[in-house]
Amino acid sequence: MGVMSAEFTIGDVKDWIGDNDKKLKILNRIVDFETENDVSSTFEDRTDGADWEPGSDVPMPPSYIGMVKSAPFSKALLDSRNNTVLTLKDLETVKDAISDVEDEPDEWSEEWLEDQLGDNKIDEALSDVSVSESDKKEIDSILESADALEYWSEYVIPELKHRRLAKKAILIMLASPEDTHGTKGRVNMLAYGPPGTGKSVIKHFLVDKFSAESIDGPRVSKADITYNKSTDKFGQLPKAHKGLLVVEESDEMDEKPLGASLTSLGESGKIEIRDKEIPAEARGVFLSNFSSVHSAIEQWSEESVNRFDFKIKFDRLEEDDKDDVISWHYEHFRKPKPSENEDLFMKYLKLCRGYYPEIAEPEEIDEFKNKNISQFENVREGISVMNIAWIVARLNLSDVTLEHYKTAYQLVTQ
Repeated sequence: MGVMSAEFTIGDVKDWIGDNDKKLKILNRIVDFETENDVSSTFEDRTDGADWEPGSDVPMPPSYIGMVKSAPFSKALLDSRNNTVLTLKDLETVKDAISDVEDEPDEWSEEWLEDQLGDNKIDEALSDVSVSESDKKEIDSILESADALEYWSEYVIPELKHRRLAKKAILIMLASPEDTHGTKGRVNMLAYGPPGTGKSVIKHFLVDKFSAESIDGPRVSKADITYNKSTDKFGQLPKAHKGLLVVEESDEMDEKPLGASLTSLGESGKIEIRDKEIPAEARGVFLSNFSSVHSAIEQWSEESVNRFDFKIKFDRLEEDDKDDVISWHYEHFRKPKPSENEDLFMKYLKLCRGYYPEIAEPEEIDEFKNKNISQFENVREGISVMNIAWIVARLNLSDVTLEHYKTAYQLVTQ
């Protein structure tokens, strides 16, 4: 970009312009004037008679004259008739700043929102992971003799013991695709059960490894998670677009933030901000102290609970399992926790997220679906099974077969 002045930068000019079209028009006119009069690039080299008189050809209220005079990039002088004239301290730097501003997308346009919300957050977390040919061979070798969901779910949250279904659900969520052609690819999970059963460990893993947005249900407002007018900042739901949102104590959320969150998790993947629909395609992990799915439905509604592909109960562990977990923590007390081959797991996850299965056995899948249609609570659950079957196939680096569909069916309807 342009030359940096000793007194101001391109950023200073852009900050001064802001989103004020009047300021931009005035500054453009000064630039045009100096260009038309072949003014040299820097103020120090300038000759008399090439300075612009405020308001001469662009209307300027007195307040704007004062703003331009006090700007870091301009200089006010008196001409031979004792009239105030303005000159730029560095023409080229101001030109570059104006070019930057004019190239920026309009605020709240689709292009602007894409810039604000960014790309897929899970892929961003894996961006520095490199998968070599030897890594691929090792992963292929594992998949030849093991089911991907069974094998790799053990590497999800190593310290979360005896929670096989939850670990599988998180792996499926991490491998879930973006929405496309009006079909939701994202996967959501509701974990419920009494405090102290390990639910919070999920949050720490997803925040640490995959930059998940995290909120505390009882202390969050709708403005916190959607858009704060006073700070002009997006909340966690737009920030979690194409990423992950973890809500602790979600059973204690107020109605408005809960409603916005559940809308984000749904098929539309959008929330309303300033009378506009803003993308918020989040994968939701709601951690709660509900005693049952029925109690969640009573408090929220059946429609709300149906937003979750997985509804997983965290019971208190049996004595032997409890002893196993405590012993594991004693063994690693105040020590780094073992990575459990984390590097290879992340490479595997990057590899499978780049794989897009085809439906290899559509007739067999349709026949199985028809025989078991009564087990689907609603259409949304039926679609969820197919989506999860696709993800299970992706995890196996395979096209979708009837076996993948049966696995998804068991996971969702059990």
